[in-house]
Amino acid sequence: TGAWTLNAGSSIVLRRADNTTHPNDIVMAGDATFYTGASTSAHHRQRTLSGVISGTGLLTAHTTNTNILHLNNTNTWSGGLLAGGVHSENKAETIEADVTNSLGTGPVTIDDGLTLRIDGANATTGTDSILAVSGRKSGRESYKLYMNAPDEVGQLLVDGYQQPNGTYGKVGSGADYEMPWIDGNSLLTVSSAPPDNTAPTVTFTDDVGGGSVYPGQPVTYTVTFSEPTTPALTAGDLENAAGTGMTIESVTADSVVSYTVVVKATDVGALNLGINASASMEDLFGNPLVVPVADNDTLPVIELPPIKGQLGRWQPWANGGINPATGQPWAV
Repeated sequence: TGAWTLNAGSSIVLRRADNTTHPNDIVMAGDATFYTGASTSAHHRQRTLSGVISGTGLLTAHTTNTNILHLNNTNTWSGGLLAGGVHSENKAETIEADVTNSLGTGPVTIDDGLTLRIDGANATTGTDSILAVSGRKSGRESYKLYMNAPDEVGQLLVDGYQQPNGTYGKVGSGADYEMPWIDGNSLLTVSSAPPDNTAPTVTFTDDVGGGSVYPGQPVTYTVTFSEPTTPALTAGDLENAAGTGMTIESVTADSVVSYTVVVKATDVGALNLGINASASMEDLFGNPLVVPVADNDTLPVIELPPIKGQLGRWQPWANGGINPATGQPWAV
Protein backbone atom coordinates (compact mmCIF):
# COMPACT_ATOMS: atom_id res chain seq x y z
CA THR A 1 0.00 0.00 0.00
CA GLY A 2 3.01 2.32 0.31
CA ALA A 3 4.94 4.24 -2.31
CA TRP A 4 7.16 2.41 -4.77
CA THR A 5 10.65 3.88 -5.03
CA LEU A 6 12.40 2.76 -8.19
CA ASN A 7 16.17 3.07 -8.28
CA ALA A 8 18.30 2.94 -11.41
CA GLY A 9 18.05 -0.42 -13.16
CA SER A 10 15.03 -1.64 -11.23
CA SER A 11 11.79 -2.92 -12.74
CA ILE A 12 8.17 -3.65 -11.91
CA VAL A 13 6.45 -6.62 -13.53
CA LEU A 14 2.69 -6.14 -13.93
CA ARG A 15 1.97 -9.51 -15.50
CA ARG A 16 -1.45 -10.81 -14.54
CA ALA A 17 -4.21 -12.40 -16.59
CA ASP A 18 -6.79 -9.86 -15.40
CA ASN A 19 -7.10 -6.07 -15.32
CA THR A 20 -5.21 -4.40 -12.49
CA THR A 21 -5.14 -0.98 -10.84
CA HIS A 22 -2.13 0.18 -8.83
CA PRO A 23 -2.89 3.15 -6.54
CA ASN A 24 0.64 3.36 -5.17
CA ASP A 25 2.58 6.59 -5.57
CA ILE A 26 5.75 5.93 -7.57
CA VAL A 27 9.07 7.72 -7.09
CA MET A 28 11.35 7.47 -10.14
CA ALA A 29 14.65 7.74 -8.27
CA GLY A 30 16.44 6.35 -11.34
CA ASP A 31 15.74 4.94 -14.78
CA ALA A 32 13.41 1.94 -14.42
CA THR A 33 11.19 -0.35 -16.50
CA PHE A 34 7.52 -1.32 -16.24
CA TYR A 35 6.56 -4.68 -17.76
CA THR A 36 2.85 -4.47 -18.53
CA GLY A 37 1.67 -7.88 -19.70
CA ALA A 38 2.10 -11.63 -19.71
CA SER A 39 3.53 -12.81 -23.03
CA THR A 40 1.36 -15.93 -23.23
CA SER A 41 -2.02 -15.08 -21.73
CA ALA A 42 -2.75 -11.43 -20.92
CA HIS A 43 -4.25 -10.20 -24.15
CA HIS A 44 -5.84 -6.75 -24.11
CA ARG A 45 -5.56 -6.29 -20.36
CA GLN A 46 -5.66 -2.93 -18.60
CA ARG A 47 -2.83 -1.77 -16.32
CA THR A 48 -3.76 1.43 -14.48
CA LEU A 49 -1.23 3.49 -12.54
CA SER A 50 -3.49 5.76 -10.46
CA GLY A 51 -0.94 7.03 -7.96
CA VAL A 52 1.27 10.10 -8.51
CA ILE A 53 4.50 9.43 -10.38
CA SER A 54 7.31 11.76 -9.28
CA GLY A 55 11.10 11.83 -9.41
CA THR A 56 13.72 12.26 -12.13
CA GLY A 57 14.20 8.81 -13.71
CA LEU A 58 13.22 7.62 -17.18
CA LEU A 59 10.13 5.39 -17.20
CA THR A 60 10.44 2.70 -19.88
CA ALA A 61 7.22 0.84 -20.62
CA HIS A 62 7.87 -2.68 -21.92
CA THR A 63 4.59 -3.78 -23.48
CA THR A 64 3.25 -6.98 -24.99
CA ASN A 65 0.20 -8.35 -26.81
CA THR A 66 -2.59 -5.74 -26.91
CA ASN A 67 -2.26 -4.58 -23.32
CA ILE A 68 -3.07 -1.00 -22.38
CA LEU A 69 -1.18 1.05 -19.79
CA HIS A 70 -3.25 3.84 -18.23
CA LEU A 71 -1.59 6.86 -16.61
CA ASN A 72 -4.39 8.14 -14.44
CA ASN A 73 -3.07 10.93 -12.24
CA THR A 74 -1.41 14.34 -12.49
CA ASN A 75 2.23 13.27 -12.59
CA THR A 76 5.36 15.30 -12.01
CA TRP A 77 8.25 13.00 -12.89
CA SER A 78 10.76 14.68 -15.19
CA GLY A 79 12.82 11.81 -16.62
CA GLY A 80 10.51 11.14 -19.54
CA LEU A 81 8.59 8.21 -20.97
CA LEU A 82 9.98 5.71 -23.49
CA ALA A 83 7.83 3.05 -25.13
CA GLY A 84 7.63 1.03 -28.33
CA GLY A 85 10.44 -0.15 -30.57
CA VAL A 86 12.53 -2.83 -28.86
CA HIS A 87 10.26 -2.38 -25.82
CA SER A 88 7.17 -3.54 -27.74
CA GLU A 89 6.94 -7.32 -28.07
CA ASN A 90 3.93 -7.60 -30.36
CA LYS A 91 3.73 -4.13 -31.94
CA ALA A 92 0.08 -3.71 -30.98
CA GLU A 93 -0.02 -1.98 -27.60
CA THR A 94 -1.36 1.32 -26.28
CA ILE A 95 -0.53 3.88 -23.61
CA GLU A 96 -3.45 6.04 -22.53
CA ALA A 97 -2.88 9.43 -20.89
CA ASP A 98 -6.14 9.82 -19.00
CA VAL A 99 -5.83 13.17 -17.21
CA THR A 100 -4.07 16.54 -17.37
CA ASN A 101 -0.27 16.26 -17.03
CA SER A 102 -0.46 12.49 -16.75
CA LEU A 103 2.61 12.19 -19.01
CA GLY A 104 4.82 14.07 -16.55
CA THR A 105 7.17 16.91 -17.46
CA GLY A 106 9.89 15.09 -19.44
CA PRO A 107 10.13 14.14 -23.12
CA VAL A 108 7.76 11.45 -24.39
CA THR A 109 9.14 9.03 -26.98
CA ILE A 110 6.77 6.63 -28.74
CA ASP A 111 8.58 4.27 -31.10
CA ASP A 112 7.41 1.58 -33.50
CA GLY A 113 4.61 -0.72 -32.39
CA LEU A 114 2.75 1.47 -29.91
CA THR A 115 -0.08 4.01 -29.96
CA LEU A 116 -0.37 6.95 -27.57
CA ARG A 117 -3.97 7.91 -26.76
CA ILE A 118 -4.54 11.38 -25.36
CA ASP A 119 -7.75 10.95 -23.37
CA GLY A 120 -7.24 13.81 -20.90
CA ALA A 121 -6.90 17.42 -22.10
CA ASN A 122 -3.32 18.74 -21.85
CA ALA A 123 -1.83 15.41 -20.85
CA THR A 124 1.61 16.88 -21.57
CA THR A 125 2.98 20.04 -19.98
CA GLY A 126 2.55 22.37 -22.93
CA THR A 127 5.17 24.64 -24.43
CA ASP A 128 8.12 23.03 -22.64
CA SER A 129 7.26 19.45 -23.59
CA ILE A 130 8.69 17.30 -26.38
CA LEU A 131 6.81 14.49 -28.12
CA ALA A 132 8.77 12.19 -30.45
CA VAL A 133 7.05 9.50 -32.53
CA SER A 134 8.52 7.09 -35.04
CA GLY A 135 7.51 4.02 -37.00
CA ARG A 136 3.96 2.83 -37.36
CA LYS A 137 1.79 0.53 -35.30
CA SER A 138 1.18 -2.84 -36.96
CA GLY A 139 -1.60 -4.25 -34.82
CA ARG A 140 -5.31 -3.50 -34.74
CA GLU A 141 -4.83 0.20 -35.41
CA SER A 142 -2.35 1.90 -37.71
CA TYR A 143 -2.29 5.13 -35.70
CA LYS A 144 0.63 6.40 -33.65
CA LEU A 145 -1.38 9.14 -31.96
CA TYR A 146 -5.05 9.03 -31.00
CA MET A 147 -6.36 12.46 -30.03
CA ASN A 148 -9.49 12.06 -27.94
CA ALA A 149 -8.74 15.35 -26.14
CA PRO A 150 -6.80 18.48 -27.17
CA ASP A 151 -3.18 18.82 -26.18
CA GLU A 152 -0.20 21.12 -26.71
CA VAL A 153 3.49 20.31 -26.97
CA GLY A 154 6.46 22.58 -27.48
CA GLN A 155 8.15 20.34 -30.02
CA LEU A 156 7.03 17.42 -32.17
CA LEU A 157 9.56 15.11 -33.82
CA VAL A 158 8.40 12.56 -36.39
CA ASP A 159 10.89 9.84 -37.37
CA GLY A 160 13.60 12.05 -35.88
CA TYR A 161 12.71 15.22 -37.82
CA GLN A 162 11.49 18.43 -36.23
CA GLN A 163 7.97 19.48 -37.23
CA PRO A 164 6.85 23.13 -37.59
CA ASN A 165 4.46 24.99 -35.31
CA GLY A 166 0.78 24.55 -36.01
CA THR A 167 -2.08 22.16 -35.37
CA TYR A 168 -1.94 18.45 -36.17
CA GLY A 169 -4.86 16.09 -36.62
CA LYS A 170 -6.32 13.24 -38.62
CA VAL A 171 -7.02 13.51 -42.33
CA GLY A 172 -10.12 15.65 -42.78
CA SER A 173 -9.78 17.35 -39.39
CA GLY A 174 -9.02 20.80 -40.80
CA ALA A 175 -5.71 20.92 -38.92
CA ASP A 176 -2.76 22.81 -40.39
CA TYR A 177 -1.10 19.43 -40.86
CA GLU A 178 -3.35 16.43 -41.48
CA MET A 179 -1.49 13.21 -40.78
CA PRO A 180 -2.49 9.65 -41.74
CA TRP A 181 -0.95 8.35 -38.50
CA ILE A 182 -3.27 10.46 -36.28
CA ASP A 183 -6.87 9.65 -35.41
CA GLY A 184 -9.45 11.07 -33.01
CA ASN A 185 -11.54 14.23 -33.11
CA SER A 186 -9.20 16.59 -31.25
CA LEU A 187 -6.03 18.37 -32.32
CA LEU A 188 -2.44 18.50 -31.14
CA THR A 189 -0.90 21.98 -31.12
CA VAL A 190 2.86 22.45 -31.57
CA SER A 191 3.89 25.87 -30.27
CA SER A 192 7.65 26.14 -29.66
CA ALA A 193 9.44 24.49 -32.57
CA PRO A 194 12.95 25.94 -32.99
CA PRO A 195 13.32 28.10 -36.12
CA ASP A 196 14.71 26.49 -39.26
CA ASN A 197 16.02 28.78 -41.99
CA THR A 198 18.30 26.23 -43.65
CA ALA A 199 17.45 25.07 -47.16
CA PRO A 200 17.42 21.32 -47.77
CA THR A 201 20.19 19.73 -49.80
CA VAL A 202 20.36 16.57 -51.89
CA THR A 203 23.02 14.01 -52.84
CA PHE A 204 23.12 11.46 -55.66
CA THR A 205 24.91 8.10 -55.37
CA ASP A 206 25.17 5.81 -58.41
CA ASP A 207 25.73 2.05 -58.38
CA VAL A 208 28.64 2.07 -60.88
CA GLY A 209 31.13 3.96 -58.73
CA GLY A 210 31.31 6.90 -61.10
CA GLY A 211 32.55 4.71 -63.96
CA SER A 212 31.56 4.46 -67.61
CA VAL A 213 28.20 3.15 -68.73
CA TYR A 214 26.67 2.20 -72.06
CA PRO A 215 23.46 3.28 -73.80
CA GLY A 216 20.61 1.15 -72.48
CA GLN A 217 22.46 0.11 -69.33
CA PRO A 218 20.29 0.57 -66.21
CA VAL A 219 21.96 2.79 -63.62
CA THR A 220 20.52 2.91 -60.11
CA TYR A 221 20.85 6.09 -58.08
CA THR A 222 20.11 6.67 -54.43
CA VAL A 223 18.79 10.23 -54.09
CA THR A 224 19.02 11.41 -50.49
CA PHE A 225 17.68 14.68 -49.09
CA SER A 226 19.08 16.22 -45.92
CA GLU A 227 15.57 16.41 -44.43
CA PRO A 228 11.98 15.60 -45.45
CA THR A 229 10.76 17.61 -48.45
CA THR A 230 7.40 18.12 -50.10
CA PRO A 231 6.03 17.28 -52.55
CA ALA A 232 7.56 13.86 -53.09
CA LEU A 233 10.17 13.41 -55.78
CA THR A 234 8.71 12.30 -59.14
CA ALA A 235 10.07 11.45 -62.58
CA GLY A 236 9.01 14.90 -63.78
CA ASP A 237 11.49 16.51 -61.39
CA LEU A 238 14.48 14.70 -62.88
CA GLU A 239 16.77 15.43 -65.82
CA ASN A 240 20.09 14.49 -67.32
CA ALA A 241 22.04 17.67 -66.65
CA ALA A 242 24.65 16.54 -69.22
CA GLY A 243 22.09 16.80 -72.01
CA THR A 244 22.32 13.25 -73.38
CA GLY A 245 19.05 11.42 -73.91
CA MET A 246 17.81 9.57 -70.81
CA THR A 247 14.82 7.47 -69.85
CA ILE A 248 13.58 7.25 -66.28
CA GLU A 249 12.65 3.68 -65.50
CA SER A 250 11.36 4.11 -61.94
CA VAL A 251 11.29 6.39 -58.89
CA THR A 252 10.68 4.63 -55.57
CA ALA A 253 10.43 6.28 -52.14
CA ASP A 254 12.49 4.34 -49.60
CA SER A 255 11.90 6.69 -46.65
CA VAL A 256 10.86 10.28 -46.00
CA VAL A 257 14.30 11.43 -47.22
CA SER A 258 15.54 8.75 -49.64
CA TYR A 259 14.53 7.58 -53.13
CA THR A 260 15.78 4.90 -55.51
CA VAL A 261 15.87 6.09 -59.12
CA VAL A 262 16.66 3.84 -62.08
CA VAL A 263 17.61 5.51 -65.37
CA LYS A 264 19.12 4.59 -68.76
CA ALA A 265 21.10 6.79 -71.11
CA THR A 266 19.78 6.46 -74.66
CA ASP A 267 22.80 7.86 -76.53
CA VAL A 268 26.56 8.11 -76.30
CA GLY A 269 27.64 11.15 -74.29
CA ALA A 270 27.36 11.65 -70.54
CA LEU A 271 24.98 10.91 -67.67
CA ASN A 272 24.60 13.45 -64.87
CA LEU A 273 21.39 12.89 -62.93
CA GLY A 274 19.85 16.02 -61.46
CA ILE A 275 16.70 17.77 -60.31
CA ASN A 276 15.52 20.25 -62.90
CA ALA A 277 14.76 23.96 -62.57
CA SER A 278 11.01 23.33 -62.78
CA ALA A 279 10.94 21.23 -59.63
CA SER A 280 9.35 22.96 -56.65
CA MET A 281 10.33 21.20 -53.43
CA GLU A 282 10.71 22.58 -49.93
CA ASP A 283 11.31 21.36 -46.41
CA LEU A 284 8.63 21.27 -43.71
CA PHE A 285 9.45 24.86 -42.69
CA GLY A 286 9.03 26.24 -46.22
CA ASN A 287 12.72 26.52 -47.13
CA PRO A 288 13.01 25.71 -50.86
CA LEU A 289 15.44 23.28 -52.43
CA VAL A 290 17.79 25.26 -54.66
CA VAL A 291 17.34 23.97 -58.23
CA PRO A 292 18.64 22.95 -60.65
CA VAL A 293 21.00 20.68 -58.76
CA ALA A 294 22.88 17.65 -60.09
CA ASP A 295 25.17 14.81 -59.10
CA ASN A 296 28.80 15.76 -58.50
CA ASP A 297 29.84 12.84 -60.72
CA THR A 298 29.28 12.78 -64.48
CA LEU A 299 29.31 9.28 -65.93
CA PRO A 300 30.76 8.82 -69.44
CA VAL A 301 28.31 7.04 -71.73
CA ILE A 302 30.47 5.16 -74.22
CA GLU A 303 29.72 3.17 -77.34
CA LEU A 304 29.15 -0.55 -76.98
CA PRO A 305 32.27 -2.48 -78.09
CA PRO A 306 31.95 -5.18 -80.75
CA ILE A 307 31.09 -8.66 -79.55
CA LYS A 308 33.97 -11.17 -79.40
CA GLY A 309 33.50 -14.74 -78.35
CA GLN A 310 30.03 -14.31 -76.86
CA LEU A 311 26.76 -14.55 -78.70
CA GLY A 312 23.96 -12.14 -77.97
CA ARG A 313 23.91 -8.52 -76.85
CA TRP A 314 27.08 -7.15 -75.32
CA GLN A 315 26.28 -6.31 -71.70
CA PRO A 316 29.55 -5.97 -69.78
CA TRP A 317 27.68 -5.05 -66.61
CA ALA A 318 25.78 -8.35 -66.59
CA ASN A 319 26.48 -10.94 -63.90
CA GLY A 320 28.23 -8.35 -61.78
CA GLY A 321 30.75 -7.65 -64.56
CA ILE A 322 32.01 -11.27 -64.59
CA ASN A 323 31.91 -13.66 -67.54
CA PRO A 324 30.48 -16.87 -66.00
CA ALA A 325 32.25 -18.97 -68.63
CA THR A 326 35.70 -17.81 -67.51
CA GLY A 327 35.21 -16.37 -64.04
CA GLN A 328 37.01 -13.26 -65.28
CA PRO A 329 35.77 -9.77 -66.17
CA TRP A 330 34.08 -9.53 -69.55
CA ALA A 331 36.64 -8.88 -72.30
CA VAL A 332 36.44 -7.67 -75.89
